[in-house]
Amino acid sequence: MEMTLKIFQLNMWAGTHFPAIQDFLEKNDFDILCFQEVCGPHTIVGNIRSESDCFEKLQHVLGATHEGILTKASTFTSSPEAYDGNAIFYKKNFTLKEQQTIWINKRNTPFPSNAKSYEEVGRNALHAVLEKEGKTINVISAHLPWGTTKKEEPHQTRWNKTLASYLPMLSYPWILTGDLNLAPDQLSIISLEQYGRNLTKEYGVTNTIDPTLHRRWEDFAPGEAIDYIFVSPDIKVVDFRVLDTVHLSDHFGLTTTIEV
Repeated sequence: MEMTLKIFQLNMWAGTHFPAIQDFLEKNDFDILCFQEVCGPHTIVGNIRSESDCFEKLQHVLGATHEGILTKASTFTSSPEAYDGNAIFYKKNFTLKEQQTIWINKRNTPFPSNAKSYEEVGRNALHAVLEKEGKTINVISAHLPWGTTKKEEPHQTRWNKTLASYLPMLSYPWILTGDLNLAPDQLSIISLEQYGRNLTKEYGVTNTIDPTLHRRWEDFAPGEAIDYIFVSPDIKVVDFRVLDTVHLSDHFGLTTTIEV
């Protein structure tokens, strides 16, 4: 018997608009939720200004029904508590069988909070192996490197190969979500399509950036799809949507309903 799952994906912009996120989460029911730009207290870098711990705030909202896991991709000089990372929340009727951090660009020192370019920020992906009703699914929440132009840059191509080489090793159905910082026609995105279905592309999505909130919208206008959900070929997709009327972050949220 197939298991139906409802998935939510969001780059949460360090909780800049957390009251809207909280209201949305309290009104909607998801089996699995994937987040990027989950930041710690006093995190300052680029357009991120986080005064509280985003993961703790998500736990407060979701903790009665969901378990959460976090991987920290980078720390920052603005505070010993400052970090940026990826999180996955899953309903408590799942069992977490395994969790892994997939390192895209690993730093051993805090990233300078006053930097003006961000190519060297630590990046990773969080991989959770979840089991429910005798079925196992791999869930990955990823935040890939940023580039200065709309075209893929050499450091992105080099580091993103780590994620592409990881997918063929998965032995169960998988879902990959994230802010991948590249348009669908770029090499790293195309390379992921060797292994799974790119729902952002399949459903003709042309923009995942919120023009009402993104501080650099003029660089992206009239829009660009840089947030994704990929699924392995053995997963049936029932529905996929971009939440382009719900303003939660400088990125739009994505949802999909799948059968495993």
